[in-house]
Amino acid sequence: MISEGEISLPDRWYSNIEKSKEKARKLLKKVIAVDLNTSIIIGRLEDAIVDKLFRLKYPFCKLTLSKAKRYDINEKLETKVDEQICFVNKPQMILDMQELSSRFPSIHEDIHVEIKKGVY
Repeated sequence: MISEGEISLPDRWYSNIEKSKEKARKLLKKVIAVDLNTSIIIGRLEDAIVDKLFRLKYPFCKLTLSKAKRYDINEKLETKVDEQICFVNKPQMILDMQELSSRFPSIHEDIHVEIKKGVY
């Protein structure tokens, strides 16, 4: 459970963080997508913990992705990185491959081909 400490946030905030962590834990070591509104990050989920976002005192679900790729909102590849850290506050931001196929079909096709090649 998340300890609230000195921070006064709505109960829904803490509930969403817990739900995000639980969803991510079920997807550990699998290829996932993180929808950050301005970009979509794809990678193998290596770790999911609750952490504070830098100097902010608010808790977030911190996801560590390996072999990550960043796509823009137009589904075009922007960059590839070895490791990407993402902070999420809603479970809807974490997408498994099935959710990715319905929301971003062209990205799903690209990633599915790479999974078959053994990239992930």
